[in-house]
Amino acid sequence: MTGTHKENWVLAQKGETFLQVGKYDLAIEIFSSIKNPSAWVLAHLGEAYRLNGSPDQAIHNFECAINLQENYSWAYAHWGETLRLRGREYKPEARKKFDAAIKYAPKYIWAIAHRGGSYDFTEQNELQPALKDFDKAIQLYDKYAWAIAFRSATLFLLDREREAYMELLRAARLDPTIFSDDDTIKQLRIFVDTGEWILSKAELQLR
Repeated sequence: MTGTHKENWVLAQKGETFLQVGKYDLAIEIFSSIKNPSAWVLAHLGEAYRLNGSPDQAIHNFECAINLQENYSWAYAHWGETLRLRGREYKPEARKKFDAAIKYAPKYIWAIAHRGGSYDFTEQNELQPALKDFDKAIQLYDKYAWAIAFRSATLFLLDREREAYMELLRAARLDPTIFSDDDTIKQLRIFVDTGEWILSKAELQLR
């Protein structure tokens, strides 16, 4: 390993540490300082921007990473997640990115589940494809609380309320913090507390 490569490796690990502990500004600063960045560095810089609330910069860096490494499934998946969280109008494009991630990594559980989350849950004809993705992700990893919770909401919208309730309880048992991390799943907390769907389908905002 040459001196420059070693320095870049050290900086990349430092940037990743800041990324993992939630110090996104510092992660961005470190990753941005690396000369001739690899696809990995660019993708993780994109993730730091995404988590820091800068989706446009995130997308730019994911795209740059993929230009260097066409089959970079992780970068495609996190590009898809960036789009998924921007709102309904971005969801079709988000699914294309998840499709690309899964093309290069067919058992990429996170990408499969989050592709399920990128369907428009206000459209009845998109519920079954979403459910299919959640089912596949859970089949590959049956303790995936996020996918189970989203599967619960999908079942509710399909008028399968008893199944929805049991799935949500299962998600809560697997991960008691599940209601604190995702705005969609937070809405379901009252279901666990009361045993009843207090929210109407129109009020349940799946983004």
